[in-house]
Amino acid sequence: MQAQAKPRPMTFTGCWTCKARKVRCDERPVTCKNCEKRGIPCGGYDIRLQWVSDPFAEPDMVPTSNKQGRRRILLDTVCRYREEEIDDFLSSIEYDVGSGLSSKKGPFSIFPLHIEDPDPSQSLVMPLDGLGEGQVGWSSTEYLLGPISADRDYAQDTELQGLELAQASPQFESAYNPSSENAADVSGDFHIYSQSRTESGGSVGEHGYWVDLTSAHDQLSENSPTCDWNDAPLHSDTTPLSTCPTLSNPTLIPIRHIASKAFGDVEVVKLMHHYLDHLADLLQPILHTQNPYRSLYAAAAIEGAQVSMSHQIATRGKLHSAIYHAILSSAAFHLWNRDKLQTRCHNIGAKHRHYAIQSVQAAVDSFTPGADYKFWLLAILSLCTIGVISGDGDFKVHLDAATKIRNSRKKWKLISGSTRQLNEISAFLTLMARTMSFEATLSPWLGIEADIPHTEDITIQSSSCYEYMYGITPSIAAMIQETCRLGEFVAQFERQQQSIPDDLLQACETLGDTLLSWSLENERISSIVTSDDLMMTLFNHQAKAWHYGALIYYYRRIQHYEPMDVRKEVQNIIEHLDAAEDVKSRSESRRVRIMAPITWPMFIASCDAIGPQRDSCKSWWHRVDHYGITNISRQLDIVQQIWEKVDANRNGLGPLCWMDIFGSMGINLLPL
Repeated sequence: MQAQAKPRPMTFTGCWTCKARKVRCDERPVTCKNCEKRGIPCGGYDIRLQWVSDPFAEPDMVPTSNKQGRRRILLDTVCRYREEEIDDFLSSIEYDVGSGLSSKKGPFSIFPLHIEDPDPSQSLVMPLDGLGEGQVGWSSTEYLLGPISADRDYAQDTELQGLELAQASPQFESAYNPSSENAADVSGDFHIYSQSRTESGGSVGEHGYWVDLTSAHDQLSENSPTCDWNDAPLHSDTTPLSTCPTLSNPTLIPIRHIASKAFGDVEVVKLMHHYLDHLADLLQPILHTQNPYRSLYAAAAIEGAQVSMSHQIATRGKLHSAIYHAILSSAAFHLWNRDKLQTRCHNIGAKHRHYAIQSVQAAVDSFTPGADYKFWLLAILSLCTIGVISGDGDFKVHLDAATKIRNSRKKWKLISGSTRQLNEISAFLTLMARTMSFEATLSPWLGIEADIPHTEDITIQSSSCYEYMYGITPSIAAMIQETCRLGEFVAQFERQQQSIPDDLLQACETLGDTLLSWSLENERISSIVTSDDLMMTLFNHQAKAWHYGALIYYYRRIQHYEPMDVRKEVQNIIEHLDAAEDVKSRSESRRVRIMAPITWPMFIASCDAIGPQRDSCKSWWHRVDHYGITNISRQLDIVQQIWEKVDANRNGLGPLCWMDIFGSMGINLLPL
């Protein structure tokens, strides 16, 4: 009887290099001697795991033959992890279990089990009318968004740069004219699940998390104090369960709790956290309780995260979705601005910007004139915010659309505080864009007596938010507006080589008298408490810089001063804006230090700076570049181009006025 053959061992205990070379390994610890003698790197003896994505799937059947011979296992075809990395992955996964969130670490992931509401139609949308009207911005049912795959291949920004909106036409419907292939269809990215029910009013859920996004406009007076500079409430994740929001801090938000209960996706959680913890303060030069980036934009974004992305969705839901994606896009672009190596953040920002524009375009299809006024403004202004953070120049079409919407209600006098604030913000952004447009008006001059104030002028003159939103008084904003208006008429007569009417000359002289007689001490500051020394100091520097900027703008556009004639005003702007940055840098509050300045005064001063003043201006621009706003660095690039053209034209025949040079460059700029 033939002896049974001894089975060959199916294991290999040597190093990975000897295994691949099919040679015997001496198994010396750390590195084997065979590899050392041959001068090749030793693969070591660590354990390599292969992650099987679907162990129940049928294996791919490859035709074989009896002559195929021994099959070869190809190494290094999958991602390898060290034992320490695997331990870290598992530890992180175990840590995330308590939060109830979906989590993915390396090849490992967890997800919560949800029981769907038997009647989702009753819990799809939370009450919308309360947003900014004194109602709690949270539904009676909390939802958890299904995760957006973090491994998605994001579209490259080069593909998304072409997704610009069509130029605005006389009808608002064509201002955002979507093509059929660009209709919003992002339903595959989101899934809504019912998670837990809260008490009536939506303040405390089963986990004790609370949210109060009540607008400050209807609960606080015009003299409401500015924010408490203590940073802890903003980003504290250990809020006691018994703690509830109070009237003194109506927009206090436990950020992790909101993200956990409303979004679920780790990527979205981080972006929303960055927006609420950083961007909401960055975008204002003065901290204030009536910050719309929290009380209005954030509340609408959380709403947008909970609304289903179906084709049957209402117009308001599409607008909420646009605000939601715009906020995520702004946060992603800002993270990329702070670290240019994080190119994935740039792609994420471009992706959400694309979704935001698609949502607005899709809302146009179901647009009902007069409906959802507030949310149209919120959605469009949130797209402008993306442009400020990312440096895009497509803000003009957004502002044109916002103007058309505001004109539809230009005769309304009784409106809510939040709607009034949005009207004022939109009017101011339009004014800032107008200061960079030096075209002559096509309207005829009908005389000073027939010049009835427009709704835009009234909105700017009666503003109650410009002081903390932009660091400017309404009277200075009104004088800049009047400078633009009169400058357009003056340009009309000059280009037609006609004599300027005497009443127009008188209007220009009166405006100059008003500018020269302005004093901050004569202003009634209504929105900032005068006892708040820190914010009042910042406001004083910023308001005076605005005034000197308005003077330069008037001198150059109306009176045609030379750069040598405005050196004193340029120097005053540099000193005040440098002093404002010094005040913030000395503050112990992180929230104060991250507030970015409004750059219009420095842009006006920089364009007319000569000699050593240019170095001072450039130093200030570099100083504020750390805020991570691309629009700031873009303004410096434009200023340097203007300097080069001015210097080159001194010996040539080109224009020496920066306004003429800027007009010939054919670019759009929002100097904020």
